Amino acid sequence: MLKFCYDRVYCTWPCSPDADIADQHLAMYGLADLYDIPGLRGYACSGLLDSLNPYGESLQAIEVTNRIVLIVQNILGPDADSFADKNIQKTVYMHVTRHVKLFYKNALFRSLLADGSMFNESYAQKFTDVVGGMLSHPPGWTPAPGSGAWDQPVAGIQW
Repeated sequence: MLKFCYDRVYCTWPCSPDADIADQHLAMYGLADLYDIPGLRGYACSGLLDSLNPYGESLQAIEVTNRIVLIVQNILGPDADSFADKNIQKTVYMHVTRHVKLFYKNALFRSLLADGSMFNESYAQKFTDVVGGMLSHPPGWTPAPGSGAWDQPVAGIQW
């Protein structure tokens, strides 16, 4: 955080050999949110989203790992931290809904979803609205603006 404040450089060096880079981005976002540093929040959010990408370098869909599911739960679950700037939650939620078919292939995701511990109440309702719409509408369907599925669009993510 200090490196960013002084030099405007966002570093992603691992804190330890076994450190997870997504956890580091999330921790950095938490610090940037606490000290209200918008630029650092943006870099950390972008880095976190990159680390959650379920595609390999060939852009072929691979799998959503348990690590990804647990990080999503840490951000959107009932026991998630409360952020002053909700952009990370909106961005991660949009990421999950964009890749919902890959998430449903993960047994841990399905288990956490079934017992109600994957999403907090607000995001659980939005998720069921979006998935219900996907199941009952033709391909290419997007939720109506007033449906509550989205609070507001997130820059860089298209339906």
